[in-house]
Amino acid sequence: MLKTAILTIGATAALSTLADGQPAGKLEGYRCVSNGFRQPLKWGQASNPRMFSRFRRKALVDLTGKLQLVFPTYYMSGDKPIREIPFPNSVEIEAGIEPSYKMSNTQLESSPRLVGDRVVYRKGDPDTYKIITVDLGDRVIKQGQWFGVWVALENLDGENFVPQSRLIGSSIQQNFETSYTSANTSFIQDDFIRKAQSLPLVKESTDWVTGYCPAAILARTDYHGDVWGIVGSSIPEGVYDKVDDRYGDANGNLGYADKLISTRLGAPSVNLAKGSDRLMYCADQMKGRLDILRLCNINKVHVALGGNDISGRRKLRLMLQDSLNVVGQIKAAVPGVAVFGTTILPHAKSTDHFQTVQSQTPTYENAGKDSTRGRWNQMLRTNPAEAGYDGVYELCSFVEHDWKNSASLWSANDATPKAFTPDGTHPSGRGSAAIAEHAFLIKPSAVE
Repeated sequence: MLKTAILTIGATAALSTLADGQPAGKLEGYRCVSNGFRQPLKWGQASNPRMFSRFRRKALVDLTGKLQLVFPTYYMSGDKPIREIPFPNSVEIEAGIEPSYKMSNTQLESSPRLVGDRVVYRKGDPDTYKIITVDLGDRVIKQGQWFGVWVALENLDGENFVPQSRLIGSSIQQNFETSYTSANTSFIQDDFIRKAQSLPLVKESTDWVTGYCPAAILARTDYHGDVWGIVGSSIPEGVYDKVDDRYGDANGNLGYADKLISTRLGAPSVNLAKGSDRLMYCADQMKGRLDILRLCNINKVHVALGGNDISGRRKLRLMLQDSLNVVGQIKAAVPGVAVFGTTILPHAKSTDHFQTVQSQTPTYENAGKDSTRGRWNQMLRTNPAEAGYDGVYELCSFVEHDWKNSASLWSANDATPKAFTPDGTHPSGRGSAAIAEHAFLIKPSAVE
């Protein structure tokens, strides 16, 4: 308990001011109005120390006035435990909005761009995010309208490594980067966002790491519905969600969580999931994500963790302690927030590439009611509060064969199990869509 208290107090104190030193009250009334973005997931090698990205989103609500683009200044390590690592280099960031997105990478001068002030992150800066304000002036981006986001990033230390976000585009044809170089070799100093007339298409990549994006867009809005945060591992991150052009659906959603929240529930979201993460790791590594959840004025959080803990042979009693710790930190950082857990999806191997249910064998401690997964899921279904949750989303009912008995086999409800998963752990695009469509909430009657 002492460890939890120390983490909670530290996280809350760190949130009293914005990352740029402005009082937190300066963004009073701002809420997250975007969806489908991803935090920086790696410090990856680029073609040069500069990166330029362009991608589109569909407005979930009417956008007016000044928009606040929130750029994390940490990335998620790939080591164990998963850690939030401050940027190792100084970077300068500039970003802009294209109110009416031009579905082309040529003749871009006909598509006006509104560009915000530049911000600089200095190596060693304790800030976990920077904010760029873009003023729409008298323009209104109506709900349902496409708009574009532009980002230029430069590594001020002159190295070819930059923060990269996974799955930020909404199609290969709508996501661009350039190797443009000027006499000054600077996108930002040359005002390239405003002057660009054409951009080469980004090349397809097997890991889909394409550029650097804001984790969220904030606005003052008449929308008073829910705003969700997402904390989880590779499944809500949408790592294997390869739909059509591999960059998501019309709303830029990848992973069942974004599909559930921003498509089915019609609510904005900020996705802070990272592949391989665990309850155990998040219990110690949450500061940057807590900062951003609070800043985005969320009122609900979707936590999808636990599968990797079971694969790592974590004991159930320790998972419960970790869960209570994670939920406690979120609730301390965002007073009044409701936190919802999720049941853990099947984990299985197959001898016929998931063509049949019978070919599958559940992995360690995943099969049956008496396994760690079975007991964890049953506890969540009957008493979510035991793990600290205000409710739990049941994810298994359509995609798991004999889900009430925790068989941990992918079902044949949609032709073959292969339609739902490529590897027995991660949903495919079709699997994510099915999970989002059929998920239902188990909650105490007191929770709205």
